[in-house]
Amino acid sequence: MPESDWETIQTKKGQGIGNVTEDQKNATIEKAERTWDKMGLTDEQKAFGIATIGLESGFDPNAKGSAKGSDEYGLGQFKRETWGDAVKHYNKQYDPDIDNADKARNDPDAQTKVMGAWVPSIWDRAGEIASDPNVKGYDQKQIAYGKWNQGQNAHAKGVGDYLKGNWHDPNVGGYFDTTYDRAMQALKIRKQRGNNQ
Repeated sequence: MPESDWETIQTKKGQGIGNVTEDQKNATIEKAERTWDKMGLTDEQKAFGIATIGLESGFDPNAKGSAKGSDEYGLGQFKRETWGDAVKHYNKQYDPDIDNADKARNDPDAQTKVMGAWVPSIWDRAGEIASDPNVKGYDQKQIAYGKWNQGQNAHAKGVGDYLKGNWHDPNVGGYFDTTYDRAMQALKIRKQRGNNQ
């Protein structure tokens, strides 16, 4: 029996990502799942969020963008401007408000909460373009990650071009899809365990 429901999810190493231990990874996922459950996210949205954190930051809340001049930071690798928009989006829906977006950017709990508000928005926007021929052959979670990477207002062509250029890379699409599937499996087990108690 694994020590954690999240043992099957692997950490991803990369430039700008610190050395996250298995315990730290599991604690980050556990905190996110519980927070997002209270926020009303579906299991699909939670699994998408977990896979996104894994791919973007390797579960490291202090991860920094690796590109020169990049200001991406944190679990979801939000750019500074997008982070400000995401905090406003969170504040419209949830209490208490996050008063200082700059300070909250360094707070793993705030990062998790803001992602919990942002994920459903990205998920829904992905659904709106899922039938577009530019993203044919990709499912909603993959399209949603394309939106995450390219920006929430990215058109289907930009999302499709990103996916076509990156999704066949096992360190991108392979890692993301595997992490999503393992998160869904863990969430299903948790639900079954809860129903049996």
